[in-house]
Amino acid sequence: MITREADYAIRIILSLGSSPEDAWVPASSISRQMDIPYRFLRKITNRLVGGGLIRSQRGKGGGLQLARPPKLITLGDVIGTVDSAGKTLNLCVASNELCARAGFCAARTHLCRIQNQIDQLLSTVSFAEMLESKGKK
Repeated sequence: MITREADYAIRIILSLGSSPEDAWVPASSISRQMDIPYRFLRKITNRLVGGGLIRSQRGKGGGLQLARPPKLITLGDVIGTVDSAGKTLNLCVASNELCARAGFCAARTHLCRIQNQIDQLLSTVSFAEMLESKGKK
C-alpha cells in the first residue's frame, strides 16, 4: 500500500500538471487545493525537487513547477522518489540480503514476479495520461 506521503506527492504532481506549463504555483495554493497540510507539503516537495521531478523558486512570483512535462513523469517516478518502500510488495523482493530465507523460500520467486509486474505498471502510467482521464470525466 502506498503511504500518505506518496499519495500527497501524487496530488502535488497532478496539481502542477494541471497548471499552465511555465507558471510558478504557490505551495500554499496546492496545499489548499489538494488538502495537504502545508508543513507536510514542504517536506514532500523537497524530496520531489531532489528527485528532479519539480522545481522550486523562492520569493515573489516564485513557487513550484514541474521540472519536465507530465508525459515524462510516471507514477513509479513519484512513488520511488518519495517512498520506494511504498511500492514494494515485501522486503524480500527488495534485496536478497534483507531475508535470510531468500535462497530457499517457495514464495519469493512468485513475489518477485508480481513485484516486477507492479514496477512495470507503475512505470507505464504517466501523469499526462492521468490528467487526460481526469478531463474526460
